[in-house]
Amino acid sequence: RVIVHVADGPCQVAGVALLADAVEIVGNDADPSRVVFDGQKQYKLVGIANDDVFIHGVTFANGKADATSNLSGCPNWFSGCSFEMTAGTVSNGVVASGEANYAGCLSIWGTAKVLDSEIRDGYNRDGNANNAWRGGSLKMTGRAVVRGCRISGGSAVRGGGVTVTT
Repeated sequence: RVIVHVADGPCQVAGVALLADAVEIVGNDADPSRVVFDGQKQYKLVGIANDDVFIHGVTFANGKADATSNLSGCPNWFSGCSFEMTAGTVSNGVVASGEANYAGCLSIWGTAKVLDSEIRDGYNRDGNANNAWRGGSLKMTGRAVVRGCRISGGSAVRGGGVTVTT
């Protein structure tokens, strides 16, 4: 596994990153808010599609996506989120202030895990009555795991802050 250490400070994202190979991204575990990948409300932030991806001590903020932003092999109804995971682990991090059609901040399924992190302030702008079950801050399904996380501030045109399906 390649290990990448990221220095404190903001990093403006100019396009989405698909993490499909084994990598560990290490930010500031003492204060994840000091290492920020900022989508500037213009770009989808990241897609994770490998169980050997481990990200910790990092904040992902201000992502934006639409229904065509499907990256990591998720079903079409998982596209349009600012941070998408089918595998891998995010720990001691923050995913915040995302906006999209299907789930504002974070959509996870498969074997993805989010542990001891904060997921907040996502906005699902999809007003289609058939899509009411899509969460503002978090949408998860299947065997995905969210444990020890603080989830807050999510909203949706139809539905609420979090959606969990099986």
